[in-house]
Amino acid sequence: MEEEATAWVALQDRRDLTEQERVAFEAWKSQSPQNEAMLAEVRAVWGDLDRLAELGDFTLPPEPEVAASGQGAGPSPRPWLGRRAMVATIAACVALVFVATASYTLMRPASSIATGTFRTALGEQETVTLADGSTVMLNTQSVVAVDYSKDARLLRLVRGEAHFDVTPNAARPFSVYAGDGVVRAVGTAFTVHLREDKVEVTVAEGRVALLAQIAAPGSAGGGKETVVGEPLVEIGAGDNATFADAAVAQVASLTVPELNRKLSWRRGRLSFAGEPLSDVIREVSRYTDFQIELSDPAIEAIPIGGAFRVGEVEELLLALEEAFGVKVERVSKKHVRLTPAL
Repeated sequence: MEEEATAWVALQDRRDLTEQERVAFEAWKSQSPQNEAMLAEVRAVWGDLDRLAELGDFTLPPEPEVAASGQGAGPSPRPWLGRRAMVATIAACVALVFVATASYTLMRPASSIATGTFRTALGEQETVTLADGSTVMLNTQSVVAVDYSKDARLLRLVRGEAHFDVTPNAARPFSVYAGDGVVRAVGTAFTVHLREDKVEVTVAEGRVALLAQIAAPGSAGGGKETVVGEPLVEIGAGDNATFADAAVAQVASLTVPELNRKLSWRRGRLSFAGEPLSDVIREVSRYTDFQIELSDPAIEAIPIGGAFRVGEVEELLLALEEAFGVKVERVSKKHVRLTPAL
């Protein structure tokens, strides 16, 4: 999927698509939400490589014309690497080394992950591989307790937010307890966010069942599930639901861009498309000890759009001053006050 997305981005970067290629591209995008999510990720990296390319000074042969294929999953490869492709190749090699190192560091031996509690501090994110090959990616300030048995895979989200990528096993249901709700899956990928007054569930792949608890289990279910009989509702890929007061409060279907924004934290980005400034500040503040004060109610509802790297508060402050009519007053090194620009 990553190779196909990269091929499409590379082709679109050097010229416009033919009509036949455009049809093939749209067909590839519509195959699954994951295709479009990967495309957005590759485009973001490609844009960052523009700045990296400025630091290099590669002299390569001119690129020959390539016949459009318009068939299959992606465009045909070209025999020569252009300047950007060379930079992308170097960056990919560095990324592979980083991923291999990170995987070795974060993926603990399977025998030690059948039970245990995992946590992240402010601004940290960590991926843990469980005994069955399932993975849990913890977002900032999150705690997940794991309790695997022969018959069940039970977890409890004690605090924060986590993304679960579940290895299929119909004989051992995968259940995540959070607040007064339970999310049950067999083989799927979904995110659970434990907020102050509700539990939010977003499904990236497959389907999950949402149930309500009638008794709080032990560390992560205590080896025995206690839930209300049948599932309250089942939701599938692209759906977002909230639990409140042991009931499903809302279910909504997200568009592909909305789903990408909702899950962008997994790629180290926070993406917004019209959310009020007050909500944006609340979300950004989850990742940093930087204090951002809204001193005037008049600016709280300003709609904000853009993508910012997790923890990079200065990017947001610069955007607010340049594009959204907000003045940034520096109170101290880690404290700013936002007011309307004159």
